[in-house]
Amino acid sequence: MQIAHLFDKLNGTPYNSSGMKYRLDPVKFKKRVSELGYQSILEFARKSAIHRNTVQKLLGGDSIFLSSFEKIAEKLEMDPLELMMPTVKLDPSIPNLDELESIVPLLSRKNKKMAIVLIGSRAFGNPKKYSDWDVGIFGHPQPISGMEYLALKRFVEEKTENHVRQVDLVNLNQAPLWFLENLKKPLVFLGGNKESYYYLQGWIDGICKENKAA
Repeated sequence: MQIAHLFDKLNGTPYNSSGMKYRLDPVKFKKRVSELGYQSILEFARKSAIHRNTVQKLLGGDSIFLSSFEKIAEKLEMDPLELMMPTVKLDPSIPNLDELESIVPLLSRKNKKMAIVLIGSRAFGNPKKYSDWDVGIFGHPQPISGMEYLALKRFVEEKTENHVRQVDLVNLNQAPLWFLENLKKPLVFLGGNKESYYYLQGWIDGICKENKAA
């Protein structure tokens, strides 16, 4: 997957195709600054030729903007998407969502780096009475392989065979770009690894921005 280059398609705007606002992840930023041997954030800003007020504003929650945020990522030798996190609440009110309460925790234990999201008609809020649950999974930094996906799919089928509605699992690591572009935005987070979810959402926003500009 070619992901890092898609960051520049966000144009540094506070909002994007998903309506989601992004900020600098302060925990990852501070950890990386320390790993690179800087004694303080001010030292990092000075040696990186980035104004300290800019760094402080980003740490305070200001929306990311291309010129400074990308420079920070470059100095930290990190993919910009690794430093991004959305500022929205992940608390969707989806009818009958409790039907997934038993399977989501079990599924998340199978891969600690996997995000689980709701996709399809139920995510859009326009399902038919007995529409299936379409559940997307996404692994990062290690993508979910075809073999792992098949094992997870069988696991879900076994655990939900007595459910009223079928649960269909979709491997978003292997989904085509047109499919990702047409998902409901922002993605409805169900469980699993939030950092993988943030990365997936940022990646999809980049895809949508790139196609819109084309």
